[in-house]
Amino acid sequence: MVWLIAPTNYPPVEGTNWFVLYPGVNAYGVAVDPVYPYIWQTTGGEYVFRWRTNGVPVTNQSGSVNLHFHGNNSSQGLVVDGNGHVWVAHAIGSTTVGHLDTNGNWLGNVQMRLTGLRGEYFPNTNFAGIPALVRVEAPLDFNWGYGSPAPSVPSNYFCARWFGVLEPRVEGEHVLILSADAGAAVQLTLEGQTVSSNWWEEPGPYPVELFLTNYLSTNTAYSLKVEYIEFTGEARVKLSWIEPGQTTPVVIPPERFQQVGTGPTGVSVDAAGKIWAANIGTHNVMRIDPNAGQIVLTTNVVGGVTNIITNHVGLVDMVVDLGDGSFHPEPYNLAASPYNYSDMTGFNNRIVNPTLQPYKGYWMVIHDSGVPELWWDRISWDAAVPDGCNIEVFVRASDDRSALARQRFLQVTNNVVIQELRGRYIELRVALIRDDPTKQPVLYRLTLHAQSTSFLRAWLDDAWAYETQDAEFYAEVLAPEPVNYWWYIKRPWTNEFELVVGASGPTLTLTGVDLWDDWTEVSVLVSNAAGETVWLGPATLSVYPMQIAIPGSGTMGVASRYPATIHVRGMPTNLASVQVTLYYLSHKRPDDLDILLVSPSGKKIMLMSDAGGNTAVTNVTLVFDQVFTNNPQMRI
Repeated sequence: MVWLIAPTNYPPVEGTNWFVLYPGVNAYGVAVDPVYPYIWQTTGGEYVFRWRTNGVPVTNQSGSVNLHFHGNNSSQGLVVDGNGHVWVAHAIGSTTVGHLDTNGNWLGNVQMRLTGLRGEYFPNTNFAGIPALVRVEAPLDFNWGYGSPAPSVPSNYFCARWFGVLEPRVEGEHVLILSADAGAAVQLTLEGQTVSSNWWEEPGPYPVELFLTNYLSTNTAYSLKVEYIEFTGEARVKLSWIEPGQTTPVVIPPERFQQVGTGPTGVSVDAAGKIWAANIGTHNVMRIDPNAGQIVLTTNVVGGVTNIITNHVGLVDMVVDLGDGSFHPEPYNLAASPYNYSDMTGFNNRIVNPTLQPYKGYWMVIHDSGVPELWWDRISWDAAVPDGCNIEVFVRASDDRSALARQRFLQVTNNVVIQELRGRYIELRVALIRDDPTKQPVLYRLTLHAQSTSFLRAWLDDAWAYETQDAEFYAEVLAPEPVNYWWYIKRPWTNEFELVVGASGPTLTLTGVDLWDDWTEVSVLVSNAAGETVWLGPATLSVYPMQIAIPGSGTMGVASRYPATIHVRGMPTNLASVQVTLYYLSHKRPDDLDILLVSPSGKKIMLMSDAGGNTAVTNVTLVFDQVFTNNPQMRI
């Protein structure tokens, strides 16, 4: 289904169905509810509303459109998360994102600011792997004694780092003081300037105290990072400062670690259920944790039963700074102003691509197929790529949406089979790369191809061969490796398939076949690394007779195939009768032909000699039978 949302200041196009609700609707944002059969839409003003998937808007008892207040008089981007909650970007001039529950009840506004530092704790001493604990915290003043920050972090041999921004309230010389316990290793970095001691390499037996003096201005946010490694003993760390005009150190208060986003326009939800908002008024994007912040209780009545539902308004827990462009050469020295429409497409992420050469932007989307354990076959797309530009496409999949973020991205090639991508949810990340800001690579008609089995290709063709040659059956299989094969064969003189011992690859070869092998049937059982099996076949063998060249009239000698051996299989050894058939016989003087039949025991029977006369024959079939009958086929 395709939705066309039209502002009311545009006249309807003939043949197009546009839904115009009331004057003043400017539909910036529209999103599909992944839980309930609705499509949510912003008005551009203080309300949002929803449609049913059949194109009928949801109305109240009076028949008018059911409007839901979202916490501001302006709206732009809109997204619906995996719980059916609606998040509305309040656009230029605001610092908030509105949060509504599944019934359209306004729960409150999330302030686009992060007060505190982002802390990451690791169960090792080298910041390796994924943090065991992530939280926003301030002030930076901890004394864990002989314990640890949390049960997931050991009491010894752990490390932590905190980063964010520092906003001075007084202009002038500031002294930053980082202190820690004896035996710890610490490092302080402010705007790229790092101060540390030799304890970072070899911790000493005494408490550490580091000093960094800088002239700091007001209305400026300075990037700050603190790194701490605890080995043994007590664990404590503190960040203080001496402000201009003061002589006594004080712990830096939480409100000095504050990052503010203004003008949220684009809003999106990631695979972990976190909400992301782009701020056109600042060069950052912010992540909202929907399970944090103020608690709000709402009443929901279903079937006459009243339920009290607990919700969180949400709280910013991460800021990604896209940069002000000051550290980049022309023409890339422009501050990031992420407008990004309603779904945050088109980011030029300076964090992923810090040098900004080549110019690189990303588009990401998550698709719910609704089919568990779905195998994704390939991704295809059309594109217009100018010289100096490129397009990269990465994918990952999972049956669990919350686990999708932990999967590894695979880079794919246009319309080329992918062998190991499986899951109900698939996430695509498209990178658009250009070497000049004036160029624009374009990707369109992006298509996902999938099937319910891991066998992306499984086929067994018939085989054919001439007498005395080898016949080859080939199973064409594309599936997760390793792939195993069990071959079975049924000869024309048997009634059952039998396992071919020793045949374990994709090819089965029958050596030296003859006409007695004609119409042999072959099947193969195939299994793959995903634990799936499939039977292929049966395929049929066709054996073509080889020609026998007979010496011409007036000459003597044996035929080109002499003797022409016939393997008779599946017959008793004491035969009651034997019939010999010669197909397509041609000769100028049949009287010159001598045809001899020799049994396996060496017994010889002359079938034909000095017979047939001098009249040439062409494509004649001769049948030699022990019992003579008056038959048009010249039974002899």
